[in-house]
Amino acid sequence: MPSRGRNFGTELPYRDLLSQRVTRLYLSDLKHQQGLTPNLALLQLLVSDQAASTELGKAVLKQAQTEPEFERCLSLIETILANKFPDLTTEMIMQILDLKQMDITQSKFYQEIRANGLQEGRQEGRQEQAANLVLRQLTRRLGVLPSEQVNRIQGLSVPLLEELGEALLDFTVMADLEDWWQQRSL
Repeated sequence: MPSRGRNFGTELPYRDLLSQRVTRLYLSDLKHQQGLTPNLALLQLLVSDQAASTELGKAVLKQAQTEPEFERCLSLIETILANKFPDLTTEMIMQILDLKQMDITQSKFYQEIRANGLQEGRQEGRQEQAANLVLRQLTRRLGVLPSEQVNRIQGLSVPLLEELGEALLDFTVMADLEDWWQQRSL
């Protein structure tokens, strides 16, 4: 059977292998099939609409016979649904899969999202703390800063805040801060 609209090259050198050991599979053919194996049902999720994907996900999870198999399927289903329907949150996915009673914080998908969020939150927290420290030091050394200066400082990255924190030890007047900005073209 020829490829549907895609030419991946000649099959002649691989004819024996292809005819005996490989079955060509088109995702669009899976869309309306029933009674698929769990692995093929997971592939079917890729081409199904949201309502059908929900039902397929539930069916695949019900077929899982062991806890590791359930976790693997759940992780794959969460990933597929989250990427296919970006407007769905993790909680919404759990809800549509009827997993309300399950502790979603234990799923691998949730743990990855949480780890990424924590890392971003830590970075933002470090930046905010560094900005606050530099602002307090500058206020003590130079007096009350204009709001435009405060906003500029709050927008600096942590490395620039550290650099400013060291430089401000030599500041005696507001012009020193202006010179520091000009030297960095910020």
